[in-house]
Amino acid sequence: VTYKGNSDYALIAGNAVNVSGIVNNDSFIFGNVITFDENFKSTRDLFIFGSTVTLKGEITRDVTIFAATVVVENAKVSGNVTVYGSTIDVRNTEVERKISYNDDAQITIDDASIINTKETYKSDNVQISTTDLILDNIVSYVSTLIVFVALALLLPGMFKKIENKNLQDDKLQRWM
Repeated sequence: VTYKGNSDYALIAGNAVNVSGIVNNDSFIFGNVITFDENFKSTRDLFIFGSTVTLKGEITRDVTIFAATVVVENAKVSGNVTVYGSTIDVRNTEVERKISYNDDAQITIDDASIINTKETYKSDNVQISTTDLILDNIVSYVSTLIVFVALALLLPGMFKKIENKNLQDDKLQRWM
């Protein structure tokens, strides 16, 4: 998906998403590989959900990125940048407020970048045991099976009643 335009809001989704142009209000971008070019401009908040994100351009408010690999280069962000990811690379970028990232991320910020404040937060890694995972899946499958059995028992009876009602209506129509 390639976006090159000027719009008030943006909701863009695709496997490979290329973004250029201007978005005047909030933007939500979903994809596997998401690339913004230097001509991109957002005047409000930007939310990005992907696997690999390359952010360039100018954002006048906050940016929130959920991705495994994030590259922010040749960008100017007037607000905050919040990244939930494992690998973060910041090159030749200006962040006027702060950049926040999880404490277990591998981050590289080059000397050409100007970051007002850097902040890390503790990521919550929830450990789920194999037994709990298996039990959750079994409960989910059994619940789905119960719903399908109930539908299989109820629907044929309902269709039979509807069919009988239609047959009666057809008989009455023939006599009129």
